[in-house]
Amino acid sequence: MDRGALWFIPFKENTVVKRLLSTLALTLCPIAALADCPTGENLNNGIRFQVIGGDNEVFRTHGTPGVVEAFYNASDGYTTRTLLGQGVYLLEVLDFENNEPVPDSRSTYGFPTTPAEMPLPKPFGGWAVKVGTLNSDGPGSEVQSYSFGDMTEYSFGACTYQMIPVHIRYEDDEAVDVLHYLPQLGLSYLAEVRSVDGTDVYSYYQIEAVQ
Repeated sequence: MDRGALWFIPFKENTVVKRLLSTLALTLCPIAALADCPTGENLNNGIRFQVIGGDNEVFRTHGTPGVVEAFYNASDGYTTRTLLGQGVYLLEVLDFENNEPVPDSRSTYGFPTTPAEMPLPKPFGGWAVKVGTLNSDGPGSEVQSYSFGDMTEYSFGACTYQMIPVHIRYEDDEAVDVLHYLPQLGLSYLAEVRSVDGTDVYSYYQIEAVQ
């Protein structure tokens, strides 16, 4: 039957037709909702998250293979740009104010493998790696330990994705960073920073493709 013909069937006391239309509506509504949810293909133009408190973060592919670029735009006008190997491992961070780089704010992190060869998070896996560092204090090194949790799901409004929590511990530092890695999108964002002084939580609640 042609789909448009359904609108010409009499509705009066027609229980079968009512049930058919109700089933059709329930079937089509989730498809319509999912149609607006970004996929990994949208990373080329950008995927934007809204953060409770008025901030937002935009992720997009970088020219270097295996690297994702992220811009965290704070409501006070500051922007932090990060480069992430495999969308997870911090390679560089740089602050901006009024679209200008903040002096001495750049930090870089050198890994013993190219970004494209870095391990993707897998449930209950991990990676301990010695990383070279360079910032305004000069060169250095540290051991970073990554532990990957179980696969779960996380929702941003009507959009639900698989999520693997990533816990990062640093040599000589009691703080723990917690990332939410979204394998279907190929990116992660900072969800928590845990320290002896308490826990800072960053609640990402909405997602959209950058047009």
